[in-house]
Amino acid sequence: MDLANCQHPRQQRRSIGALLLLLIVVSAPAVGGDVNIKKLYNDDWIKMKSDNFEVLSNAGKKQTVLVIEDLENFNFFISKLLGYTQTSLAIKIPVILAKNRSSFRSLGMPDEYAGVFSNTAGGLIFARADKFRSSTVGASWGRSVVLHELTHLLVNNSEHELATPPWYNEGLAEYLGTYVRKKNKIVLGDLSVLQNRFYDLVERGGEGFENVDSESLFKVVQKDLKIGKELTNDQQRFVDKFYARSVSVIHYLNADPQRRQQLYQYLSLVGKGYGIDESFRHVFNQSYEEFDAQVNTYIDGKFVLARVFDISENGIVFPNTSIQVSEISNYQALKFLYAKISLLSDGFLGEGQRNKMNQDVEAMFPDFFTQ
Repeated sequence: MDLANCQHPRQQRRSIGALLLLLIVVSAPAVGGDVNIKKLYNDDWIKMKSDNFEVLSNAGKKQTVLVIEDLENFNFFISKLLGYTQTSLAIKIPVILAKNRSSFRSLGMPDEYAGVFSNTAGGLIFARADKFRSSTVGASWGRSVVLHELTHLLVNNSEHELATPPWYNEGLAEYLGTYVRKKNKIVLGDLSVLQNRFYDLVERGGEGFENVDSESLFKVVQKDLKIGKELTNDQQRFVDKFYARSVSVIHYLNADPQRRQQLYQYLSLVGKGYGIDESFRHVFNQSYEEFDAQVNTYIDGKFVLARVFDISENGIVFPNTSIQVSEISNYQALKFLYAKISLLSDGFLGEGQRNKMNQDVEAMFPDFFTQ
């Protein structure tokens, strides 16, 4: 799974405790907005295709090209350099790129979101272009959200036979979403992006971190992770802490080559049908409590280890991104947008929103569904 030429992680000289003093987090369930058919139709859309992506954007050519290049480079990095070899995709991954908050909201997206991923029909990404900074510029919350979602697609579409329990899926997506290119290096695990996740584990009073409780974490199943606007405060806190615990464990395991190999061995055994407890004891050769103590010492310490890939020394050459730009009419753009929005679940769109969207479309174009 790992390349032999990966550099040993270097120390990232930032104190998590200091970063947390700067952060105030307010967690709230997402509430989708109305799909604004009239606004979507009247926007100025362009369509671009690259090797792996099909992008419909109203963010302008320059910003759209920047996003496509970053998505293609990230796809190459995950698929070729981290070992998640991809099966052939039936279609290019659709990406709807909105120029700003208002435009993103008109797609029916929740107000506080910067990106959304759906694994329906092979994968689909919605993203805010104004929150997506180039990976060569530095940390970007919007880009980390989009890369988080793309990681899910790439892991699910890979050829490996590892188990992918929820804690691994979400922790890895959070971790890889920190992808940054600094001159001739790729860095994973940037704290400036992850600080809000670590914050969710801060104990009351601000003294230290709660136990990650790896035993219960490893046994969480997908149905335990409820989402939506009807969550109670306790349910929302459980989900928030689940993400925090997951990325803490993934960050710790990725900070050392031997621990990374243990992670892959563990996931391989679970994927072959061995029990969670049995696999854990065999691979890590310690109790859950001992493992928890090591993880907590790591995330509560003065230094954490970012993982660094030296591009020049290891001969990493990203392929040139070939992009085709095509004309698209307002009506064709609306057809494309409607088809992709319709793939989202009723639970995400909100009660009655699908019917309202259909009625709004028919009001503007009575023959929309018959052509």
